Parts: sequence; C-alpha cells; structure tokens
Amino acid sequence: MLPTSYHQVYQDFYLSLSRFSAALSAADFALEKADFEEIRSIFQSGILPLTGEDLSTVEANRWRPVQTELYRAWRLLETDWLFLTAAKGGAMKQQRRSGVKERLEQLSRYCEFLLQSENDHE
Repeated sequence: MLPTSYHQVYQDFYLSLSRFSAALSAADFALEKADFEEIRSIFQSGILPLTGEDLSTVEANRWRPVQTELYRAWRLLETDWLFLTAAKGGAMKQQRRSGVKERLEQLSRYCEFLLQSENDHE
C-alpha cells in the first residue's frame, strides 16, 4: 500500500495530464503551454523526489519499475513537446500533437496502474 502522500502526487499528476490532453484536443497553444508547465511542475516537485525509501520492500519492488517507466515516458514527452512547439506546418503540428497525446495516454496508464494498485490494497 503506497503512502497517502504518494497517492496524492500521482492523483494530481493524473488530473494534470487529463487537462493537458483536453487542451491538446482544443488546439489552444496558450492553454497547452500553461498545462504543460503545470504537469512539468508537478512532475519535478512531486514525482521526481519520490525515492521509495519510505516503502516496504514489497511495495518498493512493485513501485520502482513503474516509477522508472513513468520517468522514461516523461522524458520522451518532453522531447515530443519540444518537437510540437517547433513544428511549423499544420500537418506536421498535427502529427506532433498526436505523438504528444499518445505519450500522455501512456503516462496516464502508469498513474492509473499505481492508483489502482493502491485501491486494490485498501
């Protein structure tokens, strides 16, 4: 069972991912940029500092691989976001936007897994 502090961080991150995905669907760049900065802030201040040191061995062994994949997907999202912001043509922007959406879905699934695992153990 993950500590409440972990649960809250993943819940906040998950909700921010959902808002960002909605902004992408609306194709509102100002909103997209603000939402990306929000998820970046939550990731850097909430998820990155999680070390797993306060988890039992069993919890840590279940949490660590998912956390590693979440971090990897985050780095790829940052790269996809840079490509989207640099894209000039409409077709290229749409292709890049689609790539960002796919990465958001992947990150959301990792959060859902961690949150669901939390609910399964309550």
